[in-house]
Amino acid sequence: MNKQKIVLKLFILILFIVIAFISNKVEAKTLYQIQTEYPTGSTWDGNGECLGFTVYVYESYYGVEPYYYNWNALDGYIYDVNQIQPGDIVRYNGHSVWVLEKSGNNFTVAEANYDGHNTVRWYQPKTLSQFSNNFEYLLKAPYVLGTPETTPDAPSNLKVYNQKDDKTLNNREAKITWDKVRGALGYSIDIYKAEDVDKGDFSNVIQNKEYNVMYDLDYTVEIYELDEGEYYAYIYSLRGTTKSNSSRIKFKIKPLTNIEIVGLVDMYKGDTIQLEAVVYPEDTTDYIEYTWYVYDERVISVDENGLVTAIKPGYSDVGVRLTNNLYTKYSRIAHVKTPELEDITLNKNRFILKVGESDRIYATQYPEEAERVHCEFSSLNGDILYCDFNSGIISGESIGETQVEINVRDSNYRPVFKRYVTVIVIDYDLGDVDRNGVVNSTDCTLILRYLKGYEQLDEEQLIIADADENGTVNSTDCTKILRYLKGYEEI
Repeated sequence: MNKQKIVLKLFILILFIVIAFISNKVEAKTLYQIQTEYPTGSTWDGNGECLGFTVYVYESYYGVEPYYYNWNALDGYIYDVNQIQPGDIVRYNGHSVWVLEKSGNNFTVAEANYDGHNTVRWYQPKTLSQFSNNFEYLLKAPYVLGTPETTPDAPSNLKVYNQKDDKTLNNREAKITWDKVRGALGYSIDIYKAEDVDKGDFSNVIQNKEYNVMYDLDYTVEIYELDEGEYYAYIYSLRGTTKSNSSRIKFKIKPLTNIEIVGLVDMYKGDTIQLEAVVYPEDTTDYIEYTWYVYDERVISVDENGLVTAIKPGYSDVGVRLTNNLYTKYSRIAHVKTPELEDITLNKNRFILKVGESDRIYATQYPEEAERVHCEFSSLNGDILYCDFNSGIISGESIGETQVEINVRDSNYRPVFKRYVTVIVIDYDLGDVDRNGVVNSTDCTLILRYLKGYEQLDEEQLIIADADENGTVNSTDCTKILRYLKGYEEI
């Protein structure tokens, strides 16, 4: 819309406000009465000069002010000069007239202030070409002047919107719209329960709305505080206070009752599952939009699509939170299960100790997330090896070989399984193959000669020669001894 039209509408709005203060009630008159009140040659003594006079005769004849009647309709201001009919107000070249008659492209009009002195004249001839000269707009009449006043048609194009369609509404509200009916000066809306209407009972009107084009600016009505159920909206076109033709539309209010989280099962660490949010009732009229959430993000995570990932054993709520009401949540409890204990792993499966030397057996459960277990350590020969019952610390007592029994118990101290570790107690340091009390290069030489078949080693020497304690005498033991001699490693 260009600047000229905007300024024009602002001018019309100001005039409409002035008229509203002058006349609170519009009473229809006959054309004869109007002409008698303001005959040709008389002076228009009202406000608004030519436009004020045309508004006055329009409202006097039709019983409705043109700005009330046209303001709320998108087609109320017509910018097509070819649509002029008797009864319309035409604004052109800065002048306003009320059209009385039409014959082809010739018209007669009523007007005032054509001479700058508010003089009135009736049945002044005009032509379409005159109107076309700087044509501004026309305001349509409820019906063509000179034709019998007809009963307005029933409202058409009825539509109902609920919160699902328009999230600005409350979940117990409905908005009903319809198209403007030419000639209707108002509308009445009656709301009934569908079950009553289906039985032919119209005695219980749930709500009634009176809609007057004199005061209301669009063809929309909102219905509030409806209980769950089905309804009919009857919309009547009004001529004054008389109900005429009507149309009806059926609608329902079904609030959300539940959102069920589907697809949740017990999980183990690392598992992923896809959840689905199922809305009840399926045909709810509520606006439903939600985000996924979890209560304890240390246990599980969830993405925007409901994909859940198990992080560690435990419990956590998982569900959806309504975006239009963050306090409304629907959830279930997710359980990330503790896995069954499969085994324990030991820091060594064989220990070699010198008499008086100590070490420690470390047991680690597998998988790590399994239920915590308790290990009890027992030496099968206390003369050879001391073993602490709770800590797994071992100490060589005398030369020999024995085992440590590891008794694994659950959180209730019930036995789960047993594992065994071999411990050999010697009187020499590892690597001192020649048993001369010193680990040096000659021990490497002795190992290499043994590997070549040039030397034989007795049972004790074979144990001492296994410097890397892998249960086999080979060249890696020489490497271990040489690295020890250079200070790179301990034996």
